Amino acid sequence: MRKFAPTIAAIVLILGFGMAQPSIAKDYFVAISPYSSTTELEQQTKVLIGFSLERDGGDRVVFYDGYGLKRIGVFEVPTDPIYKSPKARLAANTHAVAALLRFVKSPPIAQRSKHPTIKGAVRLPQLLRVIGKASAASGHADILVIGSALYDDPNAPASSMAQEKIPGDGHIRSSRSDTPFGLKEQKDALTNARIHIVYADRGVQSKDRLQFFVERFWTLYAEAQGAKLVSFTDDLSAAIENIARGAPAPSHPHTLKQTDKLEMIKLVSAKMAQSIFDRPLSVEPLSREEFRRAERVSIAISWDCIECDLDLYARPFPDAPILFFRNTKSEEGQYWKDYKSSPQTENGYETIAFNIPLDLRALNAAVHFYSGHAEKGVNGEVRVSVNDKTYAAPFHIPATQGNIASDTDSLLDNPEYAKFERVMIDLQKIVGIQTQ
Repeated sequence: MRKFAPTIAAIVLILGFGMAQPSIAKDYFVAISPYSSTTELEQQTKVLIGFSLERDGGDRVVFYDGYGLKRIGVFEVPTDPIYKSPKARLAANTHAVAALLRFVKSPPIAQRSKHPTIKGAVRLPQLLRVIGKASAASGHADILVIGSALYDDPNAPASSMAQEKIPGDGHIRSSRSDTPFGLKEQKDALTNARIHIVYADRGVQSKDRLQFFVERFWTLYAEAQGAKLVSFTDDLSAAIENIARGAPAPSHPHTLKQTDKLEMIKLVSAKMAQSIFDRPLSVEPLSREEFRRAERVSIAISWDCIECDLDLYARPFPDAPILFFRNTKSEEGQYWKDYKSSPQTENGYETIAFNIPLDLRALNAAVHFYSGHAEKGVNGEVRVSVNDKTYAAPFHIPATQGNIASDTDSLLDNPEYAKFERVMIDLQKIVGIQTQ
């Protein structure tokens, strides 16, 4: 592969721009990923050097390793008029440019024993924390992050956004000791900062639903710290243009839910089989034989209270792991939220599907009212699909407010545990089997 070693003259020739007029000095923070390809880093660095040369006298561009969280170098534009030309500005910042080129040639990843699974990985929560401390005294900060928009750290696998998982809003409202996304102790840490995320994730680029929810999360994450997400794009030039013209953050409909639930929401592709909520309902009862050897079993719930958070729990047989929002996958099945009207709907319905044949006499399932308020209790619907037949039944939880439960086993086994906030799912009744 051709080595990237542009000369000062070559960079000046490539740029061909007019110099900006002097103004109040500003700080810019730029992070790149050591897990990007050499070609990508070469292209990014060329653009970023050009960006730095166009800043006004007194401005600083501080470069960071977006994963390792270490500062690479600082490009500072001198205020003296003799540094008006790009060549002079480059000459004044040879150390910063050389540091960038060293990073491109040899990204500091070899010494790590564990690596992320996502190309272009950056540790955005930790990175913003580091930059927040560095920018506290600047009074102005544009933060440009180039890399994956999906968080993936091998030291925090439960919080990985790989495989289309999105952190629920409870992560933002929680402590950093409980989740990498926790902001409970750092409100206003990025007051007035403007954040620009340039992502290279092909999955985000090609999937409107995933893009919607990833952008939603980082928008709320930024705002919870007093910042604004101005750019969320796969186009570096567009983000730089937003920085240069001081573009405002786009308006959005998102609001942070009042929950402290630590869940990683699994998004299921809209191109999958028809949602259980869109399937026609069966009128013929399930046979006892089908009930005892059921295949392609799914259970799902929907409810009518927008401000309420309900949870679905299911255990396929005794001693099997319980599937729910904190344990989303097991050998027997998988839990996810079905965004029926995605991307408009933000409250996903709870769905659990099993990938093995089951004796439904052994399956235990319940709905729990986790949080929120409902003056007359919560009404909802349970849907059960067995052997491609789908059944539905209403349910009602009489409690007027949620009750965060900590003992998941008791939710399924103890009749007295959270009895006002919980309803057991009677599978036999739902599928039309008469009990003797």
